[in-house]
Amino acid sequence: MAKYTFRTKVDDKELDEILSSLQGTERADFIRNALYFYVKNKDIINNLYSDIADIKETLVDLKKNGINVKEDLKEPEKDNEDILKEMMNDFLNL
Repeated sequence: MAKYTFRTKVDDKELDEILSSLQGTERADFIRNALYFYVKNKDIINNLYSDIADIKETLVDLKKNGINVKEDLKEPEKDNEDILKEMMNDFLNL
């Protein structure tokens, strides 16, 4: 069985906080589980980053073409008559 050790860097304050709160085998188990998680899911994680980048690029392109995605996706406002019709329909469907 091989042993591995590593040192955190100066800017790894978040890692230091997490790891310093764990003791002995608890710390070793945490590191091992984190590494297993990354190894098993690295392709999914990388694909998510790629998909997010593609979505951002698409949104920028849409904005350049004058399409306001937030406005276009908004549900049209209902007037009082539409609201009353929906309420009556809901009441009749009880």
